Amino acid sequence: MGRLHVIPLLLAAGFSFAAKPAATPEADDLAAVKQVERQLERIIIPRVEFKDTSASEAVDFLRKEARRRDPQGKGVPIALKTSVADPVPPTEAEQEPSPNQTITVTLTDISLEDALRYVAGLTNRKLQIDTKGASIVPLTEPEPLLTGKVPLPAEFFSWLAQQDREFGTHTVAEARKDFQGFLAGRGAEFPNGAKATLNKTATGFIYRNTRTKLEQIDAIIRDQRPVPIPGPEVRKIQKSRGEEKLENIILREVNLKSVTLLDALHELRELSIRDDAQEPDQKKRGVGIWVQMSSDSVLVFPPLSYSAKNIRLRDAVAALATLSNRVVCARPDGIELVEKGIPVFHPLLQWVFLVPPDPIAHEFLELPTAMDAHAPLPEWLTLGQEGTKISYVGQEIVKVSYAAHARRLEVFSSPAHLKRVEQRIEEAWKQYYLAHPPEKDTQRKRQETQN
Repeated sequence: MGRLHVIPLLLAAGFSFAAKPAATPEADDLAAVKQVERQLERIIIPRVEFKDTSASEAVDFLRKEARRRDPQGKGVPIALKTSVADPVPPTEAEQEPSPNQTITVTLTDISLEDALRYVAGLTNRKLQIDTKGASIVPLTEPEPLLTGKVPLPAEFFSWLAQQDREFGTHTVAEARKDFQGFLAGRGAEFPNGAKATLNKTATGFIYRNTRTKLEQIDAIIRDQRPVPIPGPEVRKIQKSRGEEKLENIILREVNLKSVTLLDALHELRELSIRDDAQEPDQKKRGVGIWVQMSSDSVLVFPPLSYSAKNIRLRDAVAALATLSNRVVCARPDGIELVEKGIPVFHPLLQWVFLVPPDPIAHEFLELPTAMDAHAPLPEWLTLGQEGTKISYVGQEIVKVSYAAHARRLEVFSSPAHLKRVEQRIEEAWKQYYLAHPPEKDTQRKRQETQN
């Protein structure tokens, strides 16, 4: 059986201080793709059982089941592509699948989309959805270009005008003159044949791009919305998804009696899924919790007993770490329990900070109006606690992205360094509130509105 490629889906998380997603009415190809996706999710197959089944046989079975399980009896067009017409030279991990590759797997109560992803992964391929249906294609198959029209938020150019007033820029003129260049300058990607052009009234744009790149463009457009100044009580930091859940999930009841550490952590994972009330998507609920298996000591560890009610998930995990003589180590997607005395690998994390508006950001934080991979970083961002360059495997680990108009600073680094950045940001906000007391600022805004 071929390799099973796990391809992570990176999701853009929303933050409490960020703009709410702008409504993006679907149009043309994008609407058609989303309709196919809904069909794939809606069709549920009670049981899928493959034993030494070829990819073509598996696809044929799923095609028939799709028609059988579809309430409308139509199913979804499903194709199997065995080779790329003009492929990019594949890497060793992306070699085209063998035609003799077979599948052995049993699945129950699974959506048609997930079943297709299993078949794709187990045959060294990927699932691709377009306007016509679903296809299982080689890993090197390029993503198809979609064509259509998308309206811009009604306030879009007002947002840009506010940026021009605040930073002395010319973003309105830039966006009207070369909309594609405006987007590309903010990180949008345009593969060969892709485009983005404003319509005649500048109320929307005509696109030709891939689904992935269109989502990127949508995020860039939403990012132009001005960010209001929050009060002192509002958090100015967004940690990784796993860390946030550790803080926010409150376990209603934990009752562990004479269980192994592995069983205890499994139970906490299940409870975190049950009590993750803030996550509407069932598939994304809960937090990953692992234990470092440096030896077989976990298997023979004395049974643990622990009970609590209405407790934060982080506190419950910390209690189990204490009972098992371990320490808690943060990971981007959750946490890990590591034996005391064993060198701990601290993974890199990404935190997002809201910084005060100019001139505080310029004077105290020394941040420019924009920052990219080649821009010099302020000294306080690149120096460690002892005043030496922070390095990881001989390379700089500090990766910074700064959007001045959104006052959003993203820092990718070690947990210890991120804490020092957090302290600096907090000090900057203290200085801002000293210069702009919230009560006086509210009165000033009220007077401006009345005038």
